[in-house]
Amino acid sequence: MPFRVSVLTNCDDVFLAWEPGVDIPHCLGFSIERRLNGSTTLLENRVGFTGMPLPAKGTPASSADYPFQRLSWTDHGPHLGNTLAYRITARVGTPGSLRDGPSSGWTEEITLSATYGASEAYFNRGVVLSQFVARIMQDNHWSATDIKKHAGEVNDKLREFLSGELRLALLRLLQEISSDSSSALHAALFELSDPELLPALAALGPRAHVVLGNGAVQHKGDDENAAARSTLKAAGVDVRDRMCAPGFLAHNKFCVISRQGKPATVWTGSTNWQATGLCTQANNGILVHDAALAGAFQTAWERLAQSGDGHPAALKAANTVNPPADYRLADDSTAYAQFTAVTASTKGYQALDISELLDLIAGARQSLLFAMFMPGEQIFEAAVNRGDQIFVRGVANTFLKDSEGQPGDASSVSVDMVNNGQRRNFGLDVVRPASFKSFAEWAAEITTQQFNAIGHAIIHSKVLVIDAWGEHPTIVTGSHNFSKTASQSNDENFIVITGNRALAQAYAVNCLGLYDHYRWREYVSRTQQQGKQPWSHLSDDPEWLAQYRKDEDRQALLRALRVA
Repeated sequence: MPFRVSVLTNCDDVFLAWEPGVDIPHCLGFSIERRLNGSTTLLENRVGFTGMPLPAKGTPASSADYPFQRLSWTDHGPHLGNTLAYRITARVGTPGSLRDGPSSGWTEEITLSATYGASEAYFNRGVVLSQFVARIMQDNHWSATDIKKHAGEVNDKLREFLSGELRLALLRLLQEISSDSSSALHAALFELSDPELLPALAALGPRAHVVLGNGAVQHKGDDENAAARSTLKAAGVDVRDRMCAPGFLAHNKFCVISRQGKPATVWTGSTNWQATGLCTQANNGILVHDAALAGAFQTAWERLAQSGDGHPAALKAANTVNPPADYRLADDSTAYAQFTAVTASTKGYQALDISELLDLIAGARQSLLFAMFMPGEQIFEAAVNRGDQIFVRGVANTFLKDSEGQPGDASSVSVDMVNNGQRRNFGLDVVRPASFKSFAEWAAEITTQQFNAIGHAIIHSKVLVIDAWGEHPTIVTGSHNFSKTASQSNDENFIVITGNRALAQAYAVNCLGLYDHYRWREYVSRTQQQGKQPWSHLSDDPEWLAQYRKDEDRQALLRALRVA
């Protein structure tokens, strides 16, 4: 076979990477064929050769005529349950007169699934700064506030698209509990207002037990969840008030599903139960089928329920367990859970949970991928610094710093991108369509100020993926922001699962997709700020491939994927 292809999937995306094993004279790119449920189509590209305008809006731009000049691609078109195979073919010749060159042959068929042994992983499509959303806004003359409005409307097509499989999984989980009278739910939630999740939770009545915080209010006595609290109590739900903000946050987003009175399954992740959490922030959720791990979360729930609005010493002491209990799951992976707040460190030693995270980062042998929301500087810098030794890619939602190095206000929200040892910032300036006359459907994307009408969380996941292709693949996720505040002030959790390669690679697909999305926008914004014309056409020089293959950045990815 002339070249090898790596195919990684999660519930909604397919990441492809390929490496030609031979030189391909006159190669001007690659076409990608997709066989979906038995029907074969060519993926579309939106970049053309100089002097070759793309077809009119709505007309497919086949990668046979407009090939991909790269060695990796994320296919966002498939859906959960689709059966797929791919074929990568070199396109050789001259622009407008291309023919097939060497081909990879068809990959083995795969079926998109969210189930990976004992765990299920779900992701949304909450990337508002995208061409998809920009074109919808342009076509309908919407503002950013309209995006937020539609995200909160049941049966709205934009809401259904942005929330993806994440919303469907939560609704399905609540429906399964509702239909099984032997089931019960114990949840600890930070924000609760979603127009579908709230009534589905209320419908469980006394079989639902909810520790409910008061959100991120600025004044004592205020309650973001007042309406939801009233709705749940009126429905007979067992609500345990935890009115701790603004002192600290009841920041958990987990629930335990019990059957026949015994914990059986646990859901956690980064997703708040509100429309913005489902639709306008990049989020994830994980469902783990294990009675022992679910029991650990149940015990943590009971500690919170007994703590009222405070953080008694007994609660922190119970959270500060070293080492935490390790559970072997049915798929032979191992898992443990960490809860906070923990007892503060003394004599200069790290707090327990921060030490665990730093040890995991330091122990990565081949690769580290991440998506973070407002991480603590210690964890973030530790991840960045590993880029001098291993393959590191990641995105982090941060605040830009002012001239004195202090975090700015919400209007300065940004995405930091980490590429091995290099760190770059994308401040979310508008992407100007005038610079892309060859892009048939390029539309201006919203600015930072416009995004503030939706919220300051762009990347809201809290995910580490360690050695996804190694011998000990590990994922970390939960509500914990990998910060000192999360460690020693807030109610938080994270879980660590080791030994489930398919699960780790599902999270890797999500992290790589987010990185690529914002890396392109950072390039466009930076190039325009320098008064230069961003790259906007395919090269008609076959030397592009040789240069691409020499690029250490691309080769590092291929090595990490074990393609090269």
